[in-house]
Amino acid sequence: MSPHPHFTVQPDSIEEAVALSRKIPELKDPYGADEYRRRLKSVPHLVLTARVEEGPVGFKVGYEREGVFYSWMGGVVPEWRRRGVAQLLARKQEEWAR
Repeated sequence: MSPHPHFTVQPDSIEEAVALSRKIPELKDPYGADEYRRRLKSVPHLVLTARVEEGPVGFKVGYEREGVFYSWMGGVVPEWRRRGVAQLLARKQEEWAR
């Protein structure tokens, strides 16, 4: 694996975020799709995934409430950490929130 592979970041589904969250060891009991839907219902929100050729490697979920954007949930699978994935996801989230 290249230390700096080409990542793409794209809007994605709640289901993809949930699937990725189950691959993050620090999220011992990750939220299910119902909790994501409850939290994101009726508010502007963004679900992003970072992908490499092999598939999704990270996610970030945020929402706006009362004029404030909250970066709520996210993670990067262990084997893809320290390669700029989380930083890229955060930057894309900030761009969207502006």
